[in-house]
Amino acid sequence: MKKVIYLSFFCLLGMASCSKKNIPAKSENNQEMSVQDKDFNIDFKASGNEPFWSLKIDFDKKMVFNTLSGYEIITPVPEPIRIQDVNGLSYRAETEKGSLYVTIIRSKCQDTMADKESDYQVSIQTKLKSENEYQEYRGCGNYQGDYRLNDIWALESINGEKLFEGGKAPNIEFNLRENRFYGFGGCNRINGSFSLGDQKIKFGKALSTMMACPKMEEEGIFTAKINDQEYTYQIQEGKLRLCNRDNELVFRKID
Repeated sequence: MKKVIYLSFFCLLGMASCSKKNIPAKSENNQEMSVQDKDFNIDFKASGNEPFWSLKIDFDKKMVFNTLSGYEIITPVPEPIRIQDVNGLSYRAETEKGSLYVTIIRSKCQDTMADKESDYQVSIQTKLKSENEYQEYRGCGNYQGDYRLNDIWALESINGEKLFEGGKAPNIEFNLRENRFYGFGGCNRINGSFSLGDQKIKFGKALSTMMACPKMEEEGIFTAKINDQEYTYQIQEGKLRLCNRDNELVFRKID
């Protein structure tokens, strides 16, 4: 009985702490987004200096690159190309106006002018039809739909119990670009879809490779907790807490 009371108490705390709405994105110079920016959702944003430039991507619609001098290229979003040997994606778009090549690599990036650290290094090449050579830009960026989730998380406990002591714990990696999760269930590789909204995560059906192993029972408990389940979430001090009326799952960041 005490365990149920404690669990309900912590779930209420987590829901209260996760109730804040996302603050609308602003440009790097603290001005409100232009009318053009409001025409689409900003899923990824990057910027650089000398000269100042900005990149905004709505993965369902378009990429917008511009500089303070008025140089601008708008393109559809092509299918991403995975970069070998590094955790990164490349987008190569061609339009009648010109070319826009964007490379996003997961690696800490320091904006020295703004004294700000981002999680992704971004390199861009542009060339208008009127230009003979590519212009190159480098800077930093982040995903905008709680990019803190875009990481690998290892399971620590389910409802306060450690089910995987003495073996490799399950883990989940959230990919905000694809709205999918990948990971390890304790025995099998797992994957599935997810959606985010108002500090909540809604998991789709968890797919598994279905291989047998000594931890099958524990894996079944874990996958049942995420399969078609919705949780409020809280990220604090390197830990991810998922909580709903029935369950509390705690993960720690491992990447």
